[in-house]
Amino acid sequence: VCSGANAEAMRRLGAAHVVDYTRVDFAEDGQPYDVIADTVGNAPYARVRRVLAPRGRLLLVLATLPEMLRAPWVNATSRHRIVAGPVAE
Repeated sequence: VCSGANAEAMRRLGAAHVVDYTRVDFAEDGQPYDVIADTVGNAPYARVRRVLAPRGRLLLVLATLPEMLRAPWVNATSRHRIVAGPVAE
């Protein structure tokens, strides 16, 4: 997911599917995603769970405390996996 101006750069990086967020809300398009990497904090689990594929992964690079606390519950009670929290250096 990026702006249309960056779509070609994402394809060169190997993205199989690019979504222009100025035209399409990926969380509403119905396409299942194996991995969603949220780097800006606008894709919490509650918003993207419907489009996260079975056994899909949500990588929360910028997560709120409630999202980090929700991750173990989701991981234990669903087939989805959320990866969130501080990273050790």
